[in-house]
Amino acid sequence: MSAAIKQRIDDARSILIVPKQEGDLDVLAASFALARSMHVSGKKLSMYIDPDVYTEVLKAKFPPQNISFMKKNEPGNIVISLDNVDAPVKEVKWKEEKGTVNIYVTTEGGDVPGDKIRINQSTHLIDLVVMVDASSPEDLGDFYRMHRQQFAPERVAIFTPTGVKSPDNVTGYEIRTASFSQGMFEFMQRESMHVDEDIATTLLAGLYWKTENFSYDLNDDSFGRAAELTQAGADQELARNIANRTLSLHDTRYFADIYSHVVAGDNGIFYTIVPERQTREKELFTDHVPVAGLIGCRAAFTVVHGSSANTVYIKANSGEINLEAVVDKYKGSLSRNRAVITSQTAAEALAQDIVSLLNSERKEQPVLTPEEAKLPAPTEEEKRSGPDHDFEKTRKWLDEMSKQKPRAKRPSPRPSVTEQRSRRAETPAGSAPESPREVQEYKAEPPAKKDEKYVPERAAPETHAGLSGQPVTPAASTPAAEAAPDEFSPSPITPTISGDDPLAPAVSMPEPLDLDGKRNQQQQPDPSFAPNTPLPPASI
Repeated sequence: MSAAIKQRIDDARSILIVPKQEGDLDVLAASFALARSMHVSGKKLSMYIDPDVYTEVLKAKFPPQNISFMKKNEPGNIVISLDNVDAPVKEVKWKEEKGTVNIYVTTEGGDVPGDKIRINQSTHLIDLVVMVDASSPEDLGDFYRMHRQQFAPERVAIFTPTGVKSPDNVTGYEIRTASFSQGMFEFMQRESMHVDEDIATTLLAGLYWKTENFSYDLNDDSFGRAAELTQAGADQELARNIANRTLSLHDTRYFADIYSHVVAGDNGIFYTIVPERQTREKELFTDHVPVAGLIGCRAAFTVVHGSSANTVYIKANSGEINLEAVVDKYKGSLSRNRAVITSQTAAEALAQDIVSLLNSERKEQPVLTPEEAKLPAPTEEEKRSGPDHDFEKTRKWLDEMSKQKPRAKRPSPRPSVTEQRSRRAETPAGSAPESPREVQEYKAEPPAKKDEKYVPERAAPETHAGLSGQPVTPAASTPAAEAAPDEFSPSPITPTISGDDPLAPAVSMPEPLDLDGKRNQQQQPDPSFAPNTPLPPASI
C-alpha cells in the first residue's frame, strides 16, 4: 500500500493535508514533516488545522513555511453566465428568502431564454487530500460536510493506525507504531522521500513527545529510528525543546487545579476532577495525568468536563490495574498503560465507578493443555528444506534423548605406576594419601592409651630400584644367589586394584620381589657376636 499512496502523491499537483483535529503534537509533527518533504518535490501545499488547535504555541514550534492554511468556511464563488443575450443587462438584484437566494437579472430586451443561462462553480478542486490519523473523511466532521466535493474517493489518501473504513478506491497506509512520527519516517524511508535536517528534527520532536522522552510507547525499532534521524541531521536539543516546552499560562493553571483537587482512592488510585472552565477540549498537553508521578500511585486518572460529556484520561503504573474493564464498559481506547474514555455520567459517580473497575480482578489468560501446547506438525515445505531444517527428525531425537537415563560421571584417568610411586615416596609416614580413592581405604592407627608407651613399628627393609624399574629388597648374600643371577626371570607386575572397577586407579603397590625366599624375614643378630666385649689380650 505504501507504493500506491506514493504514486498518488507523485501524480498530484496540489495537495491538501488534514491532520487529526486534536492537540496531538506527534500527529502534527508527522503532518508538517510530510508537507515539507512534498514541498521540496515541487508540490503546491495547503493545510487545514482548527484555529483552536493551531495556537500561537504551535505556530512557534511548527511555523507555516510555504504552506497556505485553508479555513473551515472557505468562501466559494458561483458564476452565472448569460450566453448570447442580445439585449444588454440593465440590473442585477438578489434576495434571500427562507434560506433560498433568488437572483434577479433584468435586461433591456425582455426576458432571457432559459437555455441561454449557464451556471459554473469556480471552486478549485484539490488533486489529492492526505489525511493523517483518521480512518474515514467523515472523521473530519463539519469540514468534510462543507467541502464534500473535495473528498472524491479517487482523490483521498489516508495514514491511519486502525485501517481504512472507506470505499475500496480510497488509498490507505497503516501506521503500526505507537508514534506517528516514527511510522511516517519509516514510510518516507521506504519510498525514498526527501528528509533534511528540519524534517528530521520535526520527526524526532514528535517521537520525543509521544514516548515522553523515551519512557513509554516504545517498540524494538524506536531507538534505532531515533539514531537514524540524528544521522540525518536532527537537532536533538531543539527536538527536546519542541516536545517538552509546551506550557503556557493557561497550562500552568490547569496543572495547579489538578494538584489542588487530588483525591486518594482505594489501593493507591488517585484521581482529580477538573472544572470545565479550566480546560479546553483541544488544548495541547504533554501529560493529562501528572498525578501519576506521586509516590505510591498505582494508577491515576483525570476527569475533564467537556461541552456535552466528560473525558477521562487514565494512566496505570502497575500491571495489576484492570484498564481493560474500564475500556470495555465505556468503549474507550487503550494504548499500553493508558486509556481514554468518554461518558455522559456525572463526574463524581463516574470517578467512583472507574476506581471500582480499576481495582477489579483482571481476566486470567487461558492455560494451554499439554495437547494444545505441542509444536505444530511441520509443513511439506519445511520437510523439503533439507537436513538443517528437518523438524520431524529433531523432534524424534529430542523424544529419544528424554527417555534415556543420564550418563554416570566418567572417572578420572588412572595415574601411572611411576606417578603412584612418586606420590607414595613424597607422602610422610602416618599421613593420609592424596588420592580420593586411597582416602576411602586409609585407616589411621588408633591412638595410644594414656598409660601405655608408644612403640614405633619396625621399619620395612630398605629397597632400591632394580633393572626393570621395580623396587627390589636386597637379599642376604649367599653363594647360591651370587652364582646364578641370570637364571631369575621376574614375572610381570600387576597392580592391586581397589574394588571391581577396572578403570579405577591403583590404590596399593605389589610387595617387593623375594629373590632368595626370605621375604619379610628380619636379620637375626648372631648370639656369639658381642660388640661391647673387650678383645682378649694378644699372645706374645
